[in-house]
Amino acid sequence: MFRNNKKINTSNNSLPRSQNITNYRLIILRNNIIILILFILCCHDLTADDSYENYQEYYREGIKTFNQRNWSKSAYAWQQAVKMSQTEYQKAVCNSKYGACLLLMRKFQDCIEPLKFAVKHLKEKDKINAEYHLATAYRILKIYPEAIEHFENILKNSNASAKLKTQANIYLSEICIHQKKYDKALKYSEGISPDSKPVFVKMATYNIACIYFNTGKHEKAIEKLSTLLENNTISNSFKQEIIYKLGICLKNSGKSEMAIEKFRQLINMDGVNPVIKKNALKEVELLSNKINDNSNIPKKQKE
Repeated sequence: MFRNNKKINTSNNSLPRSQNITNYRLIILRNNIIILILFILCCHDLTADDSYENYQEYYREGIKTFNQRNWSKSAYAWQQAVKMSQTEYQKAVCNSKYGACLLLMRKFQDCIEPLKFAVKHLKEKDKINAEYHLATAYRILKIYPEAIEHFENILKNSNASAKLKTQANIYLSEICIHQKKYDKALKYSEGISPDSKPVFVKMATYNIACIYFNTGKHEKAIEKLSTLLENNTISNSFKQEIIYKLGICLKNSGKSEMAIEKFRQLINMDGVNPVIKKNALKEVELLSNKINDNSNIPKKQKE
């Protein structure tokens, strides 16, 4: 009886042995999985280290080439730095620089998305330049509602410099002139401090002159345009525009002879724009005929 029981127990040992084999295989599988996970983690760390080193390399290259004013090389470096960025902040900073390069390369449409990303994800104090560049791109593309929004944000941002706020005011004034919103345009132009850089004061003065010119306030326009002509630093093409507008204002103010003098000055200038010259010649002819007609009218008839 005892021996039979022993045999039965011996035959039953086959089940635990099969289970042991299964358990052994599971242990091996588990260990292999652990080894694989550790290997992947190790590779990830190495890749992350390589990516960060590459990010730093492209970041330094972006700054170097930007300072050298090599916009295309700098744009490439910042584009690669964006791809290697490991945080949203890094990506936003690099997008800000990348967008600026594209703007300087006159790729106005292409710079919109990276600059929008930068403005969205950077803090108020860090996004000022990106927002200014974005507003500038919208202005050049004549997408005025977005341009106005971002220029206005710069005016509201306490961290923005006086220079950027002055430029924002000038461009807001130009946009409003284009939209024929002259009251707003005048408000922006007059918001510029007289202590600003001469170039900004000159731009603001010209905007105010254009507002007066377009609203028929000829005497005020003459005053502003004459002030601009006293500036010896203005370009030849800009000077031509000023003299032509001044001539028109003088004509509309009834000062025909003074207007003719300005138009003739314009005609005799070196490198005068052919279109402006043609218009000036036409004005001289019309005004001269008008003066001659008036001189032929008897005095009593004039009275």
